This record gives sequence, C-alpha cells and structure tokens, in this order.
Amino acid sequence: MNHSLRGVQVSYYLHCSQMRIVLTTFLFLCINANVFTQLVKDPYFYHIPPEKFGLQRCFNQCFDDKGILWFCGENGIYNYDGFTVKKWLAEKGNKNSPLSKNIGAFYRDKKGVFWIGYLDQPGITQFNPHNNTFRHYVHDSTNTESIPEALVVRFKEDDKGRFWLLMWDGGLVRMDKKTGKFKQYMRDLANPADTLGIRGNRIKAMLPMGNDKYLLGFFSGGAPASTPMIFDPVKETFTLLPIKEALNKIQDPEERYKTYEALRIVHEIIRDRNGNIWFGTYTCALFYDVKNNTLKRVTAARDQNASKNFDNARAFIEDPSGNLWVSTISSGIMVIDPDTREACYIQQDENRESGLQDNRVGSFSRDVNGNIWFSSGMGGFSVYVPVMQKFPIHAWKHMNLEFSNRSAQAIPVHHICYNHTDTLLISSQNGISYYKVSSGQWLKTLEPNVISRSLWDNRQTQYIGNFFERGNYLYMTTANRFTVVDKKTGK
Repeated sequence: MNHSLRGVQVSYYLHCSQMRIVLTTFLFLCINANVFTQLVKDPYFYHIPPEKFGLQRCFNQCFDDKGILWFCGENGIYNYDGFTVKKWLAEKGNKNSPLSKNIGAFYRDKKGVFWIGYLDQPGITQFNPHNNTFRHYVHDSTNTESIPEALVVRFKEDDKGRFWLLMWDGGLVRMDKKTGKFKQYMRDLANPADTLGIRGNRIKAMLPMGNDKYLLGFFSGGAPASTPMIFDPVKETFTLLPIKEALNKIQDPEERYKTYEALRIVHEIIRDRNGNIWFGTYTCALFYDVKNNTLKRVTAARDQNASKNFDNARAFIEDPSGNLWVSTISSGIMVIDPDTREACYIQQDENRESGLQDNRVGSFSRDVNGNIWFSSGMGGFSVYVPVMQKFPIHAWKHMNLEFSNRSAQAIPVHHICYNHTDTLLISSQNGISYYKVSSGQWLKTLEPNVISRSLWDNRQTQYIGNFFERGNYLYMTTANRFTVVDKKTGK
C-alpha cells in the first residue's frame, strides 16, 4: 500500500465498519463474485467531508507522483498525505502566496509544478512545491507579450511541451514557460467579417486530435458564437469541425436544432476507447461518431423529448469497465456504455450512506491506486474504490440478527464462517443464522437447545465467540463454556 495514502485508505475501511453492514471481504478467496455489471448503477462511495480538512468546501483535486492529494479550498490551496493537512493561503500583500482565495483553475504540470487561475482577477500563478515559491504573471499594458487581461478557465499541456491557457474573453493563449512570454489567438470583435481566424473568445475545452492538431470547444452564451474548431498550431489556422453533414442526417428538426445548440456551449471534450469523440455540453453528453460522421445526444433521462435540454454535462472519466462517467450539475453522475450508448444515472439516495451524497458533481480525478475522486455540492470529496465493488454488501438490518449489547456494539454480528457450500454462518444474539450467498436467502436460524433459555439470555452466555462446522456438528464457544451442537437433531 502506498504509504502516503495509507491514512486515506485505512479510513475507508474503518468507514465501512461504521456503516453497519456485513462485508463479504472476509471471503475474497472463497467466493467468485462478478465484479461489474455492464453499467455500474449502485456503486459504493467513501465520503470525506470538508470538515476533515478544517474547511467548508473542497474542489479541483489532483495527485502528485507520491500519491499526495492536492486541492483548493475557500482560502487557498491545500494538500493531504493521509495524516496531515498543509495549506498555502492567500495573504494580501504577500507575494509568496496565491493572488486571491477565489481560485477557478488548478493544474499540475508534467514537472510537478502547479498553476493557478482566479475567478475574480486576471493573471495566473506558478507554485513550485519543491522550493515552496510562488511566481505571478499579470497583464502589463506596456508589454504586448504579457498575459492578456482575461480570466483563465483551464490549463492544457501537450505532448510537445507547449503550454496553453484557455481563457474567458481572452481566446486561446500559448505560454512560453522559459521566457514568460505569451502569444494570444483571439477574434477581432471590431471585424465581424473575419472568418479565417478563431471564432470565439470563450474557450473551455481542448482535445489533441493527432497530427499536431487540436479540437477546441467554446462557450457561446453572450459571446461570439462558434461550434467546435480544429486548431493547427504549426500553421496557426482555425477551421470549423465539419458537422454540417452530420447535422443533416438528423431527421427530427427539433433534435437537429438542439444538437447544433449543444455544440455552441461545450465544457469538455474527450475521446473514448473506440476513437470516437464526446462533448460535454450545456444540454447533454453529445456523441460524435468520427468514422460515420454522425451526432447523437445521449441521456439517461426518462423524457427524451427532442425539445428538451437533458443534462448539463461538465466532465468525463473512464471507469475500470470502460464505461464513461459524466459529471452533471443537477443530475448526479451519468454512466454511459460507449459501445451501445446505453446510459443510467447514479443519483443521490438518502437511504444509502454509501451512495451519492449530492447530485451536484464536480470534476473527476484518479489517484495512484486507480480510485476515482470527485467533489460534490456537499463541499467534500467522494471516492469510488473499484476493488470494493468486487464484494456484495448486505445491510445487516435485512438479516435475522440482533444485538447482544446495544450500548457497546456497532453491528450485531459476532462471527462469520463460510462452509464451502455457498453458505454463510453468521452469529448474533439470535443464535447462528444460515445465509445462502448465491440466492441471498436466509435458510434457517439455529438456537442451541443444549443451552437453556435462562442461560442463553444471560449476558455471560449470549455472546458466541468462535465457531466452525465439521461434518454434522457445530462447535462454538460462549463467554463461559464450549458447546457442540448436532445439526440434525439441534441438540
């Protein structure tokens, strides 16, 4: 286990024990359970409240090479190694701190250096955790190669080492990290006839297309409108993604219009395992079949009327089964099979402590162990641990179990034994219950007749310690005696 995350992972298993559930993790080597269905519809999450870090809100999480969690909070940036929280707070007048506590963009580059963009002021900050220093880049009206006076939405770094700033009303900007110089690609609003350059100045998404070209997604609400464009950084040219034919293949005029509108407000762009493209848009997750040049809005909504907006899709991540998880701002997580486009929702369920806590889901990230992290409207983090999905979880309240000491026990389970016939034996105050694993049925409950009711009710004898089966006999210990039970006669 990675040492730096040991505290996080240990707390996960401790949390499971506090949920009053019986985990068949004890039987990992004995039970062959199916790990995933086609779509993961009811996953288990471990929730980390913001109060654990002394905060009210956590977001923009990422991990360094040591597995340490880095994230933003309401007053600056923080990290957590599983034991200790460190913080770098915005301090007015202190140049060796973030420029503002209102952080919007947070990115760790390939050299382990962090970059910060703000919600309330132009400029960016470089934070080097290796020497604990901050360097700020702000607009200089006397220098045409300084950073533009606009807010940064996202940082992108390509495989050739080029560093890109996606800006709000500032277009696309390339930064030379060695010289600190910036080059801006921006539409000239004073020249509406310009159709050769970039069409929009609010850019939120950028995807490598191969052949050193990039696909850009724009936010066109209240700004010059544009559907996605292909950018060639060598020739410095911008061309519209050829979607006219794909749109014309959509027979329903209303659906065609809604698809076109979706492409004008794009939050994220990704490529799936089949090489097809997905757009996270204001109204849906939009599928683009590259080979067949077709577009399709994908949703898990029951009402799929063509006139409706479906899901405000913000971010994507691929789960271990190859399904796409899509974060939304009100519908929870939408899970999509990229092969069939079948979709389902993972949504808030107040009856499941291990379920989704809030339907407002933030960005995704993956830690060094492959666990999926995301922030939520509750202010904290939720963690999807793939290995935990291997184990069926059965709520003890649905079992024939009873506490022997309600004031001292977290769960009413004393001991669990597996008898190699697909049956679990679980002891509690009620005795020993037999549970069929494959069918999920309770077969019987055994109350040893050799122990009189008066003794069985006595606190000294009601607690069953270790027990096991051998042939037709059941061997068990209580607080003050050893008992052998004949399973056929119950004596």
